[in-house]
Amino acid sequence: MELKVARITEYDYPVFCEWWKFFRFPAPHLDFLPNNGLGGLKVYLLKENRETEDICAGYLYETNSKVAWLEFVVSNPNIRDKKIRHEAIVDLIRYLTVDAKNKGYEYVFASLKNENLIEKYKEVGYSESKGHVEMVIKL
Repeated sequence: MELKVARITEYDYPVFCEWWKFFRFPAPHLDFLPNNGLGGLKVYLLKENRETEDICAGYLYETNSKVAWLEFVVSNPNIRDKKIRHEAIVDLIRYLTVDAKNKGYEYVFASLKNENLIEKYKEVGYSESKGHVEMVIKL
């Protein structure tokens, strides 16, 4: 078994919605995601029989500044192996961070609440800031 990374496709969004639902997180609307839901990466497991199973996914928002925004990381609740799940999420954060760097960004911002996910970001080298409230309005 081997972990691989791929761009998100138009077929992935309904699956990710189920994952968000499982974790009691409101799924973002497709038009709220970068590139209408295609602006991100997923990590999948390539099994010995060449079958694949998606493990996690996340999105990279590109801006007109030196900041990219990494958001909406979600994982497959059917992956019970904590080691594989952990490794896949950390890899995903690394891949998205490198993707931002390769596109010329100098900073990557993430807004997180889940303590486990925060620890995974720290593992990749992110630092935590305190005292912020995120706000959004649909126009």
